[in-house]
Amino acid sequence: QRLKKQGHIIIIHSTRAVGMERKTWSMLDELKIPCDDLYLGKPRGDHYISGPAAADAIFGDMDKQLGFHPTEVKAVPRRRPAPKREVKVRKPKMQPVGSLQPTSTGVTCLVKVVEDPKEVEVVNKAGKSVKFWEVLAGDDTGKVLLSLSEEQRSGVQKDKVIVVRNAFVKMVKGHVRLAVDKWGKIDLDTEETVEKVGETNVS
Repeated sequence: QRLKKQGHIIIIHSTRAVGMERKTWSMLDELKIPCDDLYLGKPRGDHYISGPAAADAIFGDMDKQLGFHPTEVKAVPRRRPAPKREVKVRKPKMQPVGSLQPTSTGVTCLVKVVEDPKEVEVVNKAGKSVKFWEVLAGDDTGKVLLSLSEEQRSGVQKDKVIVVRNAFVKMVKGHVRLAVDKWGKIDLDTEETVEKVGETNVS
Protein backbone atom coordinates (compact mmCIF):
# COMPACT_ATOMS: atom_id res chain seq x y z
CA GLN A 1 0.00 0.00 0.00
CA ARG A 2 2.88 2.33 0.78
CA LEU A 3 4.33 1.76 -2.68
CA LYS A 4 0.91 2.26 -4.22
CA LYS A 5 0.54 5.66 -2.53
CA GLN A 6 3.96 6.60 -3.87
CA GLY A 7 2.66 6.03 -7.37
CA HIS A 8 4.32 2.71 -8.06
CA ILE A 9 2.71 0.14 -10.34
CA ILE A 10 2.31 -3.11 -8.43
CA ILE A 11 2.97 -6.31 -10.35
CA ILE A 12 2.48 -9.66 -8.65
CA HIS A 13 4.21 -12.76 -10.01
CA SER A 14 2.77 -16.01 -8.63
CA THR A 15 4.09 -19.50 -9.22
CA ARG A 16 0.52 -20.70 -9.68
CA ALA A 17 -0.10 -22.47 -12.97
CA VAL A 18 -1.14 -20.51 -16.04
CA GLY A 19 -4.93 -20.70 -16.29
CA MET A 20 -5.62 -19.90 -12.61
CA GLU A 21 -5.89 -16.16 -13.23
CA ARG A 22 -9.54 -15.97 -12.15
CA LYS A 23 -8.93 -17.68 -8.78
CA THR A 24 -5.81 -15.62 -8.12
CA TRP A 25 -7.57 -12.32 -8.84
CA SER A 26 -10.42 -13.39 -6.53
CA MET A 27 -7.96 -14.15 -3.73
CA LEU A 28 -6.22 -10.79 -4.14
CA ASP A 29 -9.57 -9.01 -4.15
CA GLU A 30 -10.68 -10.87 -1.01
CA LEU A 31 -7.45 -10.05 0.83
CA LYS A 32 -7.64 -6.46 -0.40
CA ILE A 33 -4.20 -6.60 -1.95
CA PRO A 34 -3.71 -3.91 -4.60
CA CYS A 35 -2.43 -5.20 -7.91
CA ASP A 36 -2.08 -3.62 -11.34
CA ASP A 37 -0.91 -6.68 -13.24
CA LEU A 38 -0.62 -10.39 -12.58
CA TYR A 39 1.79 -12.96 -13.95
CA LEU A 40 1.49 -16.69 -13.36
CA GLY A 41 3.97 -19.51 -13.87
CA LYS A 42 7.62 -20.09 -13.17
CA PRO A 43 9.58 -16.79 -13.10
CA ARG A 44 11.90 -16.36 -16.07
CA GLY A 45 14.18 -13.80 -14.37
CA ASP A 46 14.56 -11.27 -11.56
CA HIS A 47 12.05 -8.43 -11.17
CA TYR A 48 13.20 -5.01 -9.99
CA ILE A 49 11.33 -1.87 -8.96
CA SER A 50 12.75 1.20 -10.71
CA GLY A 51 15.80 -0.85 -11.72
CA PRO A 52 18.40 -2.75 -9.67
CA ALA A 53 19.99 0.46 -8.30
CA ALA A 54 16.88 1.12 -6.22
CA ALA A 55 16.94 -2.30 -4.54
CA ASP A 56 18.77 -1.12 -1.39
CA ALA A 57 16.34 1.74 -0.87
CA ILE A 58 13.33 -0.54 -1.26
CA PHE A 59 14.59 -3.39 0.88
CA GLY A 60 16.08 -1.19 3.63
CA ASP A 61 12.82 -1.03 5.60
CA MET A 62 11.37 -4.32 4.37
CA ASP A 63 10.26 -5.17 7.92
CA LYS A 64 7.76 -2.30 7.70
CA GLN A 65 6.42 -3.46 4.35
CA LEU A 66 5.80 -7.12 5.13
CA GLY A 67 2.26 -8.37 5.71
CA PHE A 68 -1.16 -7.57 4.29
CA HIS A 69 -2.17 -3.91 4.26
CA PRO A 70 -5.85 -2.87 4.07
CA THR A 71 -6.64 -0.47 1.26
CA GLU A 72 -9.62 1.23 -0.29
CA VAL A 73 -8.16 0.78 -3.75
CA LYS A 74 -9.99 -2.04 -5.51
CA ALA A 75 -7.82 -4.40 -7.49
CA VAL A 76 -8.70 -4.06 -11.15
CA PRO A 77 -7.74 -7.18 -13.09
CA ARG A 78 -6.19 -6.87 -16.49
CA ARG A 79 -6.70 -10.42 -17.52
CA ARG A 80 -4.56 -11.90 -20.19
CA PRO A 81 -5.82 -15.01 -21.95
CA ALA A 82 -3.82 -18.17 -21.51
CA PRO A 83 -1.51 -18.80 -24.45
CA LYS A 84 -3.09 -20.90 -27.15
CA ARG A 85 -1.31 -24.08 -27.96
CA GLU A 86 -1.24 -24.95 -31.61
CA VAL A 87 -2.46 -28.50 -32.11
CA LYS A 88 -0.68 -30.16 -34.98
CA VAL A 89 -2.81 -32.72 -36.78
CA ARG A 90 -0.61 -35.57 -37.87
CA LYS A 91 -1.46 -37.43 -41.03
CA PRO A 92 -1.94 -41.15 -40.49
CA LYS A 93 0.94 -43.34 -41.63
CA MET A 94 -0.08 -45.09 -44.83
CA GLN A 95 0.91 -48.72 -45.29
CA PRO A 96 1.91 -49.80 -48.80
CA VAL A 97 -0.44 -52.39 -50.27
CA GLY A 98 2.55 -54.43 -51.40
CA SER A 99 3.59 -54.98 -47.77
CA LEU A 100 0.34 -56.66 -46.66
CA GLN A 101 0.73 -60.01 -44.91
CA PRO A 102 -1.84 -62.65 -43.85
CA THR A 103 -1.48 -61.40 -40.26
CA SER A 104 -1.71 -57.65 -41.01
CA THR A 105 -4.03 -55.66 -38.74
CA GLY A 106 -4.63 -51.96 -38.10
CA VAL A 107 -3.98 -51.25 -41.77
CA THR A 108 -4.47 -47.71 -43.06
CA CYS A 109 -3.75 -47.22 -46.74
CA LEU A 110 -4.47 -44.84 -49.59
CA VAL A 111 -5.71 -46.70 -52.67
CA LYS A 112 -7.25 -46.09 -56.06
CA VAL A 113 -10.20 -48.24 -57.11
CA VAL A 114 -9.34 -50.18 -60.27
CA GLU A 115 -12.81 -51.48 -61.10
CA ASP A 116 -16.39 -51.22 -59.93
CA PRO A 117 -17.45 -53.43 -56.98
CA LYS A 118 -18.68 -56.93 -57.82
CA GLU A 119 -21.35 -58.74 -55.85
CA VAL A 120 -20.30 -61.97 -54.17
CA GLU A 121 -22.59 -64.47 -52.46
CA VAL A 122 -21.31 -67.27 -50.22
CA VAL A 123 -22.74 -69.72 -47.71
CA ASN A 124 -21.40 -69.30 -44.17
CA LYS A 125 -20.72 -72.03 -41.61
CA ALA A 126 -24.30 -71.80 -40.36
CA GLY A 127 -25.58 -72.62 -43.85
CA LYS A 128 -26.92 -69.12 -44.48
CA SER A 129 -26.34 -67.20 -47.67
CA VAL A 130 -24.23 -64.09 -47.14
CA LYS A 131 -23.88 -61.35 -49.73
CA PHE A 132 -21.04 -58.82 -49.91
CA TRP A 133 -18.98 -56.96 -52.51
CA GLU A 134 -15.38 -57.17 -53.64
CA VAL A 135 -13.43 -54.47 -55.43
CA LEU A 136 -9.84 -54.36 -56.68
CA ALA A 137 -7.88 -51.34 -55.47
CA GLY A 138 -4.25 -50.45 -54.92
CA ASP A 139 -1.33 -48.04 -54.90
CA ASP A 140 2.00 -47.95 -56.73
CA THR A 141 3.26 -50.98 -54.76
CA GLY A 142 0.44 -53.35 -55.71
CA LYS A 143 -3.27 -54.07 -55.55
CA VAL A 144 -5.59 -56.08 -53.33
CA LEU A 145 -9.21 -57.14 -53.18
CA LEU A 146 -11.29 -55.17 -50.68
CA SER A 147 -14.26 -56.92 -49.06
CA LEU A 148 -17.10 -54.44 -48.60
CA SER A 149 -20.50 -54.56 -46.97
CA GLU A 150 -23.48 -53.09 -48.77
CA GLU A 151 -23.15 -49.90 -46.72
CA GLN A 152 -19.41 -49.61 -47.35
CA ARG A 153 -19.68 -50.03 -51.12
CA SER A 154 -21.79 -46.88 -51.47
CA GLY A 155 -19.72 -44.29 -53.33
CA VAL A 156 -16.92 -46.73 -54.19
CA GLN A 157 -16.44 -46.77 -57.95
CA LYS A 158 -13.75 -47.11 -60.58
CA ASP A 159 -10.93 -44.48 -60.44
CA LYS A 160 -12.10 -43.25 -57.02
CA VAL A 161 -9.29 -42.61 -54.51
CA ILE A 162 -10.21 -43.71 -50.99
CA VAL A 163 -8.57 -44.09 -47.58
CA VAL A 164 -9.02 -47.47 -45.92
CA ARG A 165 -8.66 -46.95 -42.16
CA ASN A 166 -7.93 -49.56 -39.49
CA ALA A 167 -8.53 -52.51 -41.79
CA PHE A 168 -7.31 -56.09 -41.37
CA VAL A 169 -6.38 -58.98 -43.62
CA LYS A 170 -8.57 -62.06 -43.68
CA MET A 171 -7.76 -65.18 -45.63
CA VAL A 172 -10.38 -66.63 -47.98
CA LYS A 173 -9.41 -70.02 -49.40
CA GLY A 174 -5.76 -69.11 -49.07
CA HIS A 175 -6.15 -65.69 -50.66
CA VAL A 176 -5.70 -62.28 -49.04
CA ARG A 177 -8.71 -60.01 -48.61
CA LEU A 178 -8.58 -56.58 -46.96
CA ALA A 179 -11.67 -56.01 -44.82
CA VAL A 180 -13.04 -53.25 -42.59
CA ASP A 181 -15.26 -54.01 -39.60
CA LYS A 182 -17.05 -51.64 -37.19
CA TRP A 183 -13.71 -50.42 -35.81
CA GLY A 184 -12.53 -49.22 -39.22
CA LYS A 185 -13.75 -46.93 -41.97
CA ILE A 186 -13.81 -46.42 -45.71
CA ASP A 187 -13.12 -42.70 -46.17
CA LEU A 188 -14.31 -41.34 -49.51
CA ASP A 189 -13.47 -37.72 -48.72
CA THR A 190 -9.79 -37.22 -49.46
CA GLU A 191 -7.77 -34.83 -51.59
CA GLU A 192 -4.84 -37.24 -51.88
CA THR A 193 -4.07 -38.80 -55.24
CA VAL A 194 -2.70 -42.10 -56.51
CA GLU A 195 -0.89 -41.63 -59.81
CA LYS A 196 -0.67 -45.29 -60.76
CA VAL A 197 -1.52 -48.75 -59.45
CA GLY A 198 1.17 -51.41 -59.40
CA GLU A 199 0.75 -54.68 -61.27
CA THR A 200 1.48 -56.95 -58.30
CA ASN A 201 -1.72 -58.48 -56.93
CA VAL A 202 -1.23 -59.55 -53.30
CA SER A 203 -4.67 -61.19 -53.06
